[in-house]
Amino acid sequence: MFFGRTYPTQTQPAFVYEVEINDPPPPGLQIQDPIVLIRYSLKGEEQEYGLRLDLDKQVFIDSLGDEEQDRVLKEMAPQTVEFLSSVLEMLEK
Repeated sequence: MFFGRTYPTQTQPAFVYEVEINDPPPPGLQIQDPIVLIRYSLKGEEQEYGLRLDLDKQVFIDSLGDEEQDRVLKEMAPQTVEFLSSVLEMLEK
């Protein structure tokens, strides 16, 4: 068995893999660390990419590249998870 890690560089960027899983997932499949993609706008413009939010850890995985904006994201993460949970509960009823 081989395991390796390649770190991203300017000439060879990192890769992100997207896996779509049916809802409900197939029998026996358990999602251990659910992550959602949050779409957002800056100054009224929807951004091309979303921000990944780890629901278990209640943190945004991505950075906006601005210290103040990242601080706000850090503060908003638990509230965002709570909001998403309440919406999902409401939809399940």
